[in-house]
Amino acid sequence: MTKWFAHIYFFKPEPDRINAVIPDHGDYWEKLPIAQFLGGPFTDHSGGLMVFQAADMDEAADIVEHDPFVREGLIESRLLKEWAIT
Repeated sequence: MTKWFAHIYFFKPEPDRINAVIPDHGDYWEKLPIAQFLGGPFTDHSGGLMVFQAADMDEAADIVEHDPFVREGLIESRLLKEWAIT
């Protein structure tokens, strides 16, 4: 059974580097073998939110750790939480 997770993240103040990585970030999420996800940037471009399905917290953490924004060190702060949809 899959569970839902929310990854909320805020960028470091490096807009040029962030803009350069946006295509890789999108490609990464599009190519993941996960059932469903939703995500996008905050309107002030300070960060974003990804909501996705994974088997457990370990799998969710692994997915997030391989996100290009995380790999490139562009995240200033973030939170990964299991989300109970009611």
